[in-house]
Amino acid sequence: MKFKIKRYTLILLLGIILGITFGSIRAFATDDTYRVLSYSEKVDINKEWKINFNKTLDESTLKNNIKVLEKDSGREFPVRIQYNVKDKFVNLKPVSKLKFNSEYIIVVKEGVKSSEGKRLLRGVKFSFQTKNLDNHCDKELNGESLLKEEFDDPGNNINSKEDFYNALRYSMATFKTKITLNINNYNSKDYSLYIINDILRENPTIDYGYKGVSGKLGISGKKAIMNIELEYFYPKEKMEYMKKKAKEKTDYIIKTVIKDYMSDYEKELAVHDYLVKNSSYDRRVFSGNIPQESYTDYGILVKGVGVCEGYAKAMYRILNSIGIETLFVTGQGVGHNGSVEPHAWNIVKIDGEYYQVDVTWDNPLTSNERKEILHDYFNITDAKMRKDHRWDDSLYPKCNKERYNFKKFVA
Repeated sequence: MKFKIKRYTLILLLGIILGITFGSIRAFATDDTYRVLSYSEKVDINKEWKINFNKTLDESTLKNNIKVLEKDSGREFPVRIQYNVKDKFVNLKPVSKLKFNSEYIIVVKEGVKSSEGKRLLRGVKFSFQTKNLDNHCDKELNGESLLKEEFDDPGNNINSKEDFYNALRYSMATFKTKITLNINNYNSKDYSLYIINDILRENPTIDYGYKGVSGKLGISGKKAIMNIELEYFYPKEKMEYMKKKAKEKTDYIIKTVIKDYMSDYEKELAVHDYLVKNSSYDRRVFSGNIPQESYTDYGILVKGVGVCEGYAKAMYRILNSIGIETLFVTGQGVGHNGSVEPHAWNIVKIDGEYYQVDVTWDNPLTSNERKEILHDYFNITDAKMRKDHRWDDSLYPKCNKERYNFKKFVA
C-alpha cells in the first residue's frame, strides 16, 4: 500500500509527575485512576500513534497495559505494539484501518513500568476521532493503483532490449496489427520475438485476444529493420470493448466488497471469495468449443465464466487496482491421476510477504453445480503449492511465509 502514514505523539514520563505534550491535545477531565485527554483534530483512518517515554521500558508490561478501544462499544481495537528501545517510544499501528467518523480511546494503564520497575503515577485515557468519508480520496482508502496497462508510445527506434520490450508492449496494449522497428546494434539474443511471452506474463491485462506473431528481418551491418505482424482472435473494437467493461466491473467490485476498515489480507480474501461466488469454470474447454474471451479477465468479471487464466487475470486486475501487489503466474497443474495441464494462478504480496493463491482450484467443479468456496490454495507456501503445481522458480519471488495462510490466520 502506498500512502503517507501520519504519526501523532504522546509523551509519558515515568517515576515523576506525568506530562503529555502535543500541539492539539487538551486535558478535559481527571479521575482517581486516569488523566483524561482528547485530540482536537480529526485524524486519518490509517494513522499511527507514537508514545514517547522518558525512561527505558520493561517491554513485558506493554501488551496488557496499552489498549485502543472503540468509544461507543468499549470493544478493543487490535493494534500492533512496537517498542523502540533506543529512542524509548512505543508505536501503535492498527491491524486494519479505523472506521470513518468514529471515536476511539487510547488507554495507558499504570501497569506500564520502566526497566527499573518505576510505574506511571497515573494512567492516561486519550480520545480521538477519525475523519469523515468525504475527507478521504480513493488512494487513501486503497493505496495507489499498481495496475499498468496504459503506456506511452516509445516510438520505433530501438537502442536496447528495454526499448524492444516497450515497443512490443505498447503495440499489443493498443491492439496494433503491424509495426516496423528500426534496431541499432542488433543481436538475435536481445531482439527475439519470444520476449512476447515475458510481456504477456508481466502485463496479463493487455491480452484480450492475442493469437500469435510473425516477423521479417532485414540486416545491414549492425542495424536491422524488423517488420512485425500481430494477430488477434477478435477485431480491435471488440477487444477495446472487453477491456472497457472489465475495468468498469472492477470499479463496481471494489465499491461493493472493499470496505474502508479492511486490512490488505481482508481485501484479498474479499476479492477471492467474490470471484468464487460470482463465476464458474467454463466446461466448454473440455469439448473444444470454448470462446477466447474465457481466457481473459473479461470472461470472469463480465460474463461470469472462464478458465484459470481468466481467474488469475481478474485477481491480478482487481488487487493491483487497490494497491496490493499481485503477480500472474504461468505453469502447470498436476491432476490426481498425474496428468499435467497448462495452468495459471497468482502470487500476492501482503505486509511485505509473498503468498501463492489459486482462485481456480478454490472454485471446484461439482457434479450437482453447488457453489462451494474453498481456501485450500489461499496464501500458501511454495512447498505446499509444489505438491500439484509446477512453475519456473527463477521468474517469481519466494513464498515461504505462513502468517497470512487462511487456515493458520483464521485459527
